[in-house]
Amino acid sequence: MRGYGMILLINACVRQESRTKRLADHYLQRFNEPVTEVDLQKISFPLADEDFLSRRDRLCEEWRLDDPMFFLARQFASADRIVIAAPYWNLSFPAALQQYFEQICVRGITFMYNAEGIPQGLCRAQELVYITTTGRDPVPWDYGYGYVKALAESYFGIREVRLIQAAGLDMIGADTEAILAESIWQASSEERQRTKREQQKKTLTPVLVVIVFVIYLIGCVAVLMLAGWSPVLLMMAIPLVGMIAGIIYVLKERRAVPGSR
Repeated sequence: MRGYGMILLINACVRQESRTKRLADHYLQRFNEPVTEVDLQKISFPLADEDFLSRRDRLCEEWRLDDPMFFLARQFASADRIVIAAPYWNLSFPAALQQYFEQICVRGITFMYNAEGIPQGLCRAQELVYITTTGRDPVPWDYGYGYVKALAESYFGIREVRLIQAAGLDMIGADTEAILAESIWQASSEERQRTKREQQKKTLTPVLVVIVFVIYLIGCVAVLMLAGWSPVLLMMAIPLVGMIAGIIYVLKERRAVPGSR
């Protein structure tokens, strides 16, 4: 599996033998990069009361974003890939995950407001994977996954948010291990297809660039010949045009790399 840089696992699972955590661990085994885990059960979150909000707002106004108060926000913003493991609880997720979001929603670190007051994401990650399990039949995910998806896309600027789920684990007659195995296989299959599409895109892009450049070059030569340019000037102009096109292509590719912004 290709490298993804720093992978951040937000572990919102409560039980020691959490099936959601098992599903997340199986998913993460596909990557050869180190995983930084944030175990929310081991964090004593401060109460988000008026004093907390006033201190946070003051630090943001003073641009003191290196304060220890914002460690979790800086960690989240710098991750190359984010995975959240959270069981489906009461149409949502465990409360610790909401407390975590309250800590990382920091203006100037994970998002900012533009001149129109619209939030713009500042996070490095281009993808967030939300992994969850439930004991009952599949239900609408709007209040759990849907909320995380809206937050990630609208505030954090994470372009792709995906759901991996295993449902019906506690239904009468359910084969828990088979359901988990099916979810793992499906997630692995989707990841392989995504990797294949990205490789095909990387292969096809340079070919298209060359074709477009050749067509553009022929057009430039034709225009210059009609303008009465001498062959010597044409020979000098062609390498210059090629160099400019190459610089534009390299800059475009650098902007397309996750975390380069």
